[in-house]
Amino acid sequence: ALAGARPKITATLNAGAIVLDPFLPAQKTASLDAWPGGPRVVPAATAAVDARWSRDPIDLSALGAIDGEVAFKSPLVQFQKYRLETADVGFRLANGRLTADRLIGRLFGGSINATAVASTTQRPRFETVFSLEAMNVSQATAAVTGQALATGTMSMKGKLQTSGGSGADMVAGLGGDGSFLMKGVDVSQAGGGS
Repeated sequence: ALAGARPKITATLNAGAIVLDPFLPAQKTASLDAWPGGPRVVPAATAAVDARWSRDPIDLSALGAIDGEVAFKSPLVQFQKYRLETADVGFRLANGRLTADRLIGRLFGGSINATAVASTTQRPRFETVFSLEAMNVSQATAAVTGQALATGTMSMKGKLQTSGGSGADMVAGLGGDGSFLMKGVDVSQAGGGS
């Protein structure tokens, strides 16, 4: 209902497969393919923010003017080589706070379960808690590097948080913790060191 002092939108959406790439700017993606020499692990506290992250202000103030609840399901949501299958997402927006109570699906053959909270203030804050169980390492490394570098499974759990007025600020302020467990991982097919 859009009537009253504060509009509230309620929606239940069941979609077909969704490919996000055509809706995103062609040159300003955060693709791992853009990293010279391929992806690498850099501690968040020491990571330099480079030019691929926008310094344009993030303005979420319009979200502070409405409330809403949305349930969304899709058999596939795809961004580049990343495929979230059987996506089931539920989120609500109230008083300038966006809460994703449910993000469930399958990623690289494993099950993902996450929640997230974001503020829509002048300096937005974001926090997420996630788990990914029995992810297929071959599928994941093929998506990230273009080739399957190992076999086996990996599970991970984590909590991330950040805040900032721009994408660059968000990357620079990223922090958190987590753990992972690998089972049956074999890198012998990679043809190089591990």
